[in-house]
Amino acid sequence: MNNYAAGPGFPSAPATLRDRAHLVREINRLQAQNLSAAQVYLITINVADPKRYDEFIRLFGLRFTDDLLESRLADLDMVTVLPSASRIGLWSVGFIYTAHNTFESDEFLRQLVAMLRRPVICRGIAVPITAGIGVCDLKTHAGAAEDLLQSCCLAAQAGGATAKGWADCQDDERADHRRGFQLLSDAAHALAEGREFGFSYLPRISLQSWQCQTAKTQLRWHHQSLGTINQSEYMPVMQVAGIAHSLTFWMISQAIAQVARWRANGLPLNISLRLSMTALGYQNLVAHAAAEIEQAKLSAGSLELHFFEDQPMTNAGQAQEVLIELAQAKIGLAISPLSTSTAALSLLEHLPAANFTLPPSLVNALATNKRAQKIGRALIDLARGLGHHVVAEGLETPKTLEMLQEWDCDYAEGPLFTRPMNVEGFLDWYQRQVR
Repeated sequence: MNNYAAGPGFPSAPATLRDRAHLVREINRLQAQNLSAAQVYLITINVADPKRYDEFIRLFGLRFTDDLLESRLADLDMVTVLPSASRIGLWSVGFIYTAHNTFESDEFLRQLVAMLRRPVICRGIAVPITAGIGVCDLKTHAGAAEDLLQSCCLAAQAGGATAKGWADCQDDERADHRRGFQLLSDAAHALAEGREFGFSYLPRISLQSWQCQTAKTQLRWHHQSLGTINQSEYMPVMQVAGIAHSLTFWMISQAIAQVARWRANGLPLNISLRLSMTALGYQNLVAHAAAEIEQAKLSAGSLELHFFEDQPMTNAGQAQEVLIELAQAKIGLAISPLSTSTAALSLLEHLPAANFTLPPSLVNALATNKRAQKIGRALIDLARGLGHHVVAEGLETPKTLEMLQEWDCDYAEGPLFTRPMNVEGFLDWYQRQVR
């Protein structure tokens, strides 16, 4: 039986990586054979933790990060030299490996781990990154080829955290993570097509004039088989797939195009686009937004970028710099801190005028919780004292509305007024309000 890898020794000639579909066909072909004569494994390698892709971009820039990835993939080319090696994701490769015994396969894996633990040399700089290997014994694991590949990818994620550097795939984990893997495998194609994505719109109401001048938007993925996927679920998938920055730029372009259509129809509406705070680390974010606004011949204030802190900030200084650049470009800003940490409150202190949002969890507690009332009122006073406006999100009851008005909150959004709508529903709602 021919080996698909080079046994425990590593040849030195490079090979061209094939695509994911090729590896799926190889798995299907092997499953149709009698595999009792040898040990046949599906092996996947996470070149680095995919969740760190955005972190690499923030630290080193997009170009260096791409070069870093290609340098490591070139290392793998030199190691494996596999006729059927496939690039199965932005940060991962997979191949079929045949060994004569367990000693041979373990030795191969140990040498592969040793190579992956060496720093990547990119532009003369040694960069340490953590890789992981997943191993699936094709003789003992049955199932669809794509499911086996997904399970092995999951094992590779776990393998990076182990002392030996690899992990065997588990059937129970495969079932638990099937939804996530389907989203991951569909993400790049869905973004390229664009048809499965659509905005929901929620009016922001002035508590002084009772008018709506801004629609808060959130992108939803209308998956063809899984239904509607909210941003909190699909954005981590996009980050793992390495396309979160591309999706963010696409969202900005689409939001500006929508404002341009409203202006063409005589509607004086602006858009507030909800983005993760991690987007502040993307190169050319300000330039992209400014260029799109200029091309659409809109005023910069037509777009507000609403940054929410979905995880504690690790580089508040950089975030502050980009936010100031956006403000200098006259692009509207809204901030939703995850907490009242020093880093989060520092943004309020140093930013030019912006909208500061109170989260639904706090707003909904105001009607009955006296501690929440003290916190809410203090935050409103703090933000307004620093020259910001305050937006209450998730408003549900008239009693809470009365409190917010008494405390001079500027704007509110939530089901007390209306729930999120598609663009047609939002326009119907808006036109009824202005009659």
